[in-house]
Amino acid sequence: MDPARKRRVRLVVALQIEVEKDGTTESGGPGYLVHFDPNERREVRAASDARLVLVLGPWPGEGHPSGRPASAA
Repeated sequence: MDPARKRRVRLVVALQIEVEKDGTTESGGPGYLVHFDPNERREVRAASDARLVLVLGPWPGEGHPSGRPASAA
């Protein structure tokens, strides 16, 4: 599982992946696009030596380091 605080998109470029969420498994090959909401838990497996493009969206929300107060020097 790979929880992340950012919105994530994975695009399969070559071969095949499997995505599991809540006991359901989907699979896809080239052109398969998967969207993950922040903190959404899914398991992604390569059914073969797949190539993916991972795009991380902005994370300006709660817990982002930019929201912390500046420390006094």
